Amino acid sequence: MVLDGKSDAAVQSNQFNQLLTQKTTAIFVGLNDAGALPTLAQGANRSGVLFQAAWNSPAWSTPWDSDQYGPDYNSFLIPDEYESVGKAVDVLAKQIGEEGTVVRVGGYYPSIDGCEVQRRLAVHHTLAKYPKIRFAGELHAKYDADLSQRATTSLLTRYPDTVGIVAVNDDAATGVVAGIEAAGKVPGKDVFVVGANGSTAGIERVVSGRQLVTTGNVPAYPSFVTVAQFHDRLRGWRPEPAERMYGWHAEIITRDNVAKFKARYVDAPIGQSFDVKLLSRTEHPRDFDLQFDAYPIEDLEHIWPGVPKPDGYTYPEAYLAAQRNGDFDRIRALYRDHYRSPVLGPSPYGRYA
Repeated sequence: MVLDGKSDAAVQSNQFNQLLTQKTTAIFVGLNDAGALPTLAQGANRSGVLFQAAWNSPAWSTPWDSDQYGPDYNSFLIPDEYESVGKAVDVLAKQIGEEGTVVRVGGYYPSIDGCEVQRRLAVHHTLAKYPKIRFAGELHAKYDADLSQRATTSLLTRYPDTVGIVAVNDDAATGVVAGIEAAGKVPGKDVFVVGANGSTAGIERVVSGRQLVTTGNVPAYPSFVTVAQFHDRLRGWRPEPAERMYGWHAEIITRDNVAKFKARYVDAPIGQSFDVKLLSRTEHPRDFDLQFDAYPIEDLEHIWPGVPKPDGYTYPEAYLAAQRNGDFDRIRALYRDHYRSPVLGPSPYGRYA
């Protein structure tokens, strides 16, 4: 069953609580309100329902913190947005000759969500490397295309010499491109656009040249990982403590490699993007294939850069024990060895059917 929270935290919370009263085995969420995650995890644990989350998490909240309520919060999944957005901004800097005015259309601010914080600071820190680039300012548009168009109009009016706009994701980039065109400018010629996520619309714009670059983190990937992990949990497998914060590195998508990305993740059926059976540790215990450059997240400061720890915060003991035992290093090496099918190569789907 797939439920749409309609970008409304209250709707999503009600849906979640209703599922807990039914014969539900497992729930996977991408949260509308990151702050709700600890409460949902606690509810799932108390109901004996397997739980997994991706993308949005409040600062310094981890699966290990939930263990006091039960064993059912399996893992949290988030790509390295700081690294990938930084690389995408480097592409923009090179395109504009490392000089000129750049602005940003963000999502929410202030925010304690790690994904949002990483994307914002990646832009600030990367542009700081280029002394001739002026970062003029940013407006926040809640990941909404219409609001992003209005924000773009305002920014271009305020800074008419803008040559680059960084959008928080490809949905926002849809509005950014519309705002550039409404201002009588040509995206990809007068103003260059950076997006994130590698959505269908974003990829189509990269193909056409209306968007310079996006990050190919493939938003569907954590869903495939989750299905495989739920399958495995029901067959007795459990992630080691060092595996419970799961990260992956995005590909940077430009016109140079967009054809390969589009063929696999846009043109082909979404269910064939990855092979969920190959992700399974019980179906393929010796030759499982992560199909992305994945890694266990050990550096929690990197997930919430610049976000202070809550008063009295202590690292969870399970996390500290995994560090002491060298488990993060061991799992990191294991994941490197089991990245078998390159992200921009053919899908392994059905290879072992």
